[in-house]
Amino acid sequence: MNAKQWHYALDGEQKGPVSEEDFERLITAGVVGRDTLVWTDGMAAWEALAKVRPDTAPPPTPPPVLSPSSTAIPGAGQAVCAQCGQVVSMEDAVPLAGRMICARCKPLAVQMLKEGVSSVNPQAEQVRREHIGHEASIKSVGELQMLGGILMGLISLFGLYGFVTSNSSRAISVAVVGLVAAGGMSVLFLWNGFGLRQLRPSARRVGAILSVVFMIVGFPIGTIINGYILWLLVSRKGKVVFSDEYQRMIAETPHVKFRTPVYAWVILALFIVGLVLLAAYFA
Repeated sequence: MNAKQWHYALDGEQKGPVSEEDFERLITAGVVGRDTLVWTDGMAAWEALAKVRPDTAPPPTPPPVLSPSSTAIPGAGQAVCAQCGQVVSMEDAVPLAGRMICARCKPLAVQMLKEGVSSVNPQAEQVRREHIGHEASIKSVGELQMLGGILMGLISLFGLYGFVTSNSSRAISVAVVGLVAAGGMSVLFLWNGFGLRQLRPSARRVGAILSVVFMIVGFPIGTIINGYILWLLVSRKGKVVFSDEYQRMIAETPHVKFRTPVYAWVILALFIVGLVLLAAYFA
């Protein structure tokens, strides 16, 4: 048995061969789990470890997520960090929720446990960090559309006020048209802005159409602004951000957050103050 060589599958790639002793260490460290496909000489096909070695297969537990490039095998007095996949000394590792975590990964692992996430998918985290700025920009557009919807709603209310108080038939007709148009735009902007905040594909399509329309009617300033918004929605990164796979990555990486620059908060505050002043002026 000591001469037997084992192969195992990790992250869709074939690993090995490794000796029986190293194979036992991989099982103990959790690198090879019950559902890991393994093969050795004499087997007709690849099988799950639980079927091939039911006596040594560990009990069902969430397997550690290793870096795709990690093929390290722990030695005596060493352990594999379940978070980063690096081999560390047992003195530098601590047990956490049934897994060995190195000192460098401990703060992140504790945070993930608090947020209900048992482990981090390194690939998902990398993709999320590459797209987090684009994601934040799209959500900011959604917030601005929602604020625009509120403004349109205020305009529709002023139109309703003019409709009720005016005795002129012409003024009433204008108020009705303004009320219907502003009210409809208010609902559309609020719905689409909320959809962009939630990264809904339907909001992406409607937002692209609105951007094209306002690029035409808003020349020249509106053309520049809505051209940028259109790029955010239809670019390669935009397609990724609105995909179902990216939604799964968001759920897997709640610790990845975008820090909004101070100037963005200042601009948003000035925009809100402008809305309030405009409403007060018309009132």
